[in-house]
Amino acid sequence: MNDSRGETVDATRTAFDIVETLAAVDGARLTDIVQELDLPKSTCYKHLQTLQSLNYVYRDGYVYHVSPRFVEIGNAVTSNRQVPEFRSEIDRLAEITQEVAGVYVEVGGLGTDVYQTVGESAVEDIGEVTNSAYLHCTAPGKAILSGLDEDRVSEIVEGHGTPTYTQNTIADAEELFDELSRIRERGIAFERGEQDEAVRSLAMTVPDAVTDSNVAVYVAGPADRITGKRFEQDYPGILADMLNQIERDYADEQFPSSTQ
Repeated sequence: MNDSRGETVDATRTAFDIVETLAAVDGARLTDIVQELDLPKSTCYKHLQTLQSLNYVYRDGYVYHVSPRFVEIGNAVTSNRQVPEFRSEIDRLAEITQEVAGVYVEVGGLGTDVYQTVGESAVEDIGEVTNSAYLHCTAPGKAILSGLDEDRVSEIVEGHGTPTYTQNTIADAEELFDELSRIRERGIAFERGEQDEAVRSLAMTVPDAVTDSNVAVYVAGPADRITGKRFEQDYPGILADMLNQIERDYADEQFPSSTQ
């Protein structure tokens, strides 16, 4: 994150570094965290004790883990953003494409996966896909950005930055705006190895009639399989049909047909 927006507190940054490290490795000993983050042992221990006292971290023997409290917070954020439930449609999307399918939501200029399911072929090849919180390098993130006005996009880019993950990442603001213009024209966002060179994805935003949040649905899979007509035509068509069905279902729920 860009520190020019104001003063930052190193202790807070350290605490979140510890939490993210624990989440990434699914638990770690004190010595492991000290080595990974290059922290003084006493400093790391105090942070862990504080996080544990607040129920954000728990200890199993000598191993520290992130607690389910973060799930509660995530669910609260999702609820507050009024993200609609259409898990069955996402499950169906993964079944049809045999790839990873999911729902991604923007909050405060960053994004997160709120639901994901994996098709059988994808399980064997790549397993789950974790989209970056930075919107500029993900298909769903770019789809969401394309629906925002230019001032808001500039605010997000300046505030959070555009980290480079691969040689394909669009980190230049001018190039990003050009890419967003193309997405608006075709109604779909493509991501070609911009987070991970081995993975490609495509995404479309959920219709405004369904949600008042910035939400996108995506399909992701191995770059060597999601290519050509499958990437450019087949999956976009399947995704568009699914979103049209979600919109129709939502309309039926809001305005059910009268029966005689």
